[in-house]
Amino acid sequence: MRYGLKVFLSAILALCIWVGVLFGCVEGFALQRSFFESQDARLGIHERMHVSEDDYTKAMGNVLSYIKGERDSISTNITYNDKARDMFNEKEAEHMVDVKDLYLNFRFVAIVCVVFAVLLLLILILDAPREFIAVFSVGYLRMSIIFMICLGALGIYAAIDFTSFWNAFHGVFFSNDLWLLNPATDFMIRMLPEAVFQALVTRILLVFVGVFMIIGLGCFIYLLRRKKASLVLYS
Repeated sequence: MRYGLKVFLSAILALCIWVGVLFGCVEGFALQRSFFESQDARLGIHERMHVSEDDYTKAMGNVLSYIKGERDSISTNITYNDKARDMFNEKEAEHMVDVKDLYLNFRFVAIVCVVFAVLLLLILILDAPREFIAVFSVGYLRMSIIFMICLGALGIYAAIDFTSFWNAFHGVFFSNDLWLLNPATDFMIRMLPEAVFQALVTRILLVFVGVFMIIGLGCFIYLLRRKKASLVLYS
């Protein structure tokens, strides 16, 4: 196999790895009850909603279970103003259908990327086992340059104006305006205020970037020790 093709396949392998790692970060934070319980404790969310902590925890658990496909609906009976009611209305339920679809589609893409990554790994190793680490390192670092520019731009955007960033995210991934909830009528936006999503995105990015940098540093050190670091830019 030609060297240029091997480097290109290594870059695609790197991209597949990143998708898998990003999904793992989302799964590890966004769908864990403990994260939202800690945010409730930090922000006093259930108190601001005027519901009990048990009702908040139950509702949050039902939402997460629904997204993962473990429940048929997000319907949750709570006590509000001394009256029994469903926490979520029809608009919120319809929006969560979109969120669930987005998550399941992302999970499918991540699974495909992981399988494709394994296949690429086998192809590259079997083609030239002694050169694999060097070739992969070059491909990884080349793709990293492009990725860091994109990730850096998004990170700066989110840091400067998270509200605008979050609205843009919804505009890209949702084809309707169901995500535009009203705090006066919709519990969903009150139980998941912007501060929660800001903390969530920050944690996901920190872990993702950490893994990204560790692998990249390993690749760079490997090439540096073998005096091949210049191959990242010239080959």
